[in-house]
Amino acid sequence: MKIPKFLAAGTATGLLLMSMGAAPALAAPVDTAPMATAAVDPGPAGDFSWKGYNWQKRSYGGGPHFNGQFSAANVSDPDANGHVKLSLTNPTGNAPVASEMISTKRGWGYGTYQTTVEKDLSAMQDETVWGCLFTYDPAAAPGHTEIDLCETSAWGGGPAANPWPILQGHGYWHDDTKAPGVGSNVVNFPVTNTANLTHRMVWEPGKITFETFAGEGAGGALLKRTVLDGPTVPKPANEAIHFNLWAIGSGGGNPSIMKPETAVLKDFSFTPRGSTAPVPVTPAPAPAPAPSPAPAPVPAPAPVTGWSSTATATAAPVAGRTTSVSVKITAPAGPQTNKLVNVDVRKNGTKVGQAFVEGVDLTGTTTRTLTLPALPAGDYELVTMVFDNSSWNSWAYSSPGTPLKVPAPAAAPNAWGSSVTVQGRAVAGKTTPAQVRITAPAGPQTNKLVNVDVRRNGVKVGQVFVERATLTGTTTRTLTLPGLPAGDYELVTMVFNDSSWNAWAYSSPGVPFKVAAR
Repeated sequence: MKIPKFLAAGTATGLLLMSMGAAPALAAPVDTAPMATAAVDPGPAGDFSWKGYNWQKRSYGGGPHFNGQFSAANVSDPDANGHVKLSLTNPTGNAPVASEMISTKRGWGYGTYQTTVEKDLSAMQDETVWGCLFTYDPAAAPGHTEIDLCETSAWGGGPAANPWPILQGHGYWHDDTKAPGVGSNVVNFPVTNTANLTHRMVWEPGKITFETFAGEGAGGALLKRTVLDGPTVPKPANEAIHFNLWAIGSGGGNPSIMKPETAVLKDFSFTPRGSTAPVPVTPAPAPAPAPSPAPAPVPAPAPVTGWSSTATATAAPVAGRTTSVSVKITAPAGPQTNKLVNVDVRKNGTKVGQAFVEGVDLTGTTTRTLTLPALPAGDYELVTMVFDNSSWNSWAYSSPGTPLKVPAPAAAPNAWGSSVTVQGRAVAGKTTPAQVRITAPAGPQTNKLVNVDVRRNGVKVGQVFVERATLTGTTTRTLTLPGLPAGDYELVTMVFNDSSWNAWAYSSPGVPFKVAAR
């Protein structure tokens, strides 16, 4: 699964291209390849065995979860009913922890995949992403053999004036270096409040058939069937099967304060292509009367010639301050009305911020000034995108990345200084107290916000702060760092001029911070 595509590190997860169409009344596919009997390969030993296969519980950090925190404890062992529960928890109230389970078997290949899940998708929080059965091979660039059987999210919920719905998706990625709709082929459809859903896909050479049914098993009502075929359909590589439950850090939501969520996996099966277990035929439902007006499917946008753009900072960027960017877009001939112009800020391929303006009519060359969010010092790139309308349904254009360098703020007169001392041994998954000592320059230093970022490879994965601090001379505060996976991090101390996070007065160099395994 791609993070929209803000997220790229670690396991990825796919943005849904919001296309909605009525399910075609087609018969379910029947695999006509010669039958053969083969012993089931469960994969190497893992953390637990489920439905005849071995599985690992993810404990390492990284993407796609917005703060990088995963816990093996958030994946249960199978219960007495053979069910596995994935949880998204928030033990501290401000640092949600994600879950993921991964098959130890690799190279699943062509065949029929089926899973039954208990989760009311209509009740999901806007920031939640339910990665419900997807294949992925990190070495198989550019698409990584990623097929998403039942990915569901509202991707942060979008702008308040035009919120995004929760949608399920059937689809795959053939080039995750490209924009959704260009590098992916995904069909979305509305969720229901059905407690249990069964999802099935038949993966064949050059073709994938997806089906979602109400209830447990494939005997319930067929809610959606999607058939995708053509030369971009992924070919088998060394893919594993993943299930994950995580939160997205952009798109208008506030994932830090999320409430816990769960998904219960009730069943899973895999029938290799050509095995003795044939694919059951599902009677197609009678086509329902089309609503008036019927929503037309939105096709993936074809590359459009004639678009071009530049994005230039109007003044030298400064760490911790917002940056104005002049975006100049040249549109192709013809009506280009009611467009949404968006600029992504990305670091190492991961989206860390954005700015956009809606309802833009583009004729010839148009210039808009957007305000980017405050960023830490570092090297970024800006990617300009034009959406066909304000519902973010499909892209008309996506630019190459433009470099943006954000330097560290200049030292203030009578320079600030700080130190961070971790009290005790930092252990994976547990909070850690840290003593922060700050030396302030002369003069009034009131109503400050003292913040400590926890960063890994330059990307923020956690933070802790105290507001309305008065700093005179040398001041000491004790803050509690969030629970983190084992690994090497750095702590960066910052002082903001007020509690609105508008501008930094001070940012320290990184202090190494090591979290030991339990």
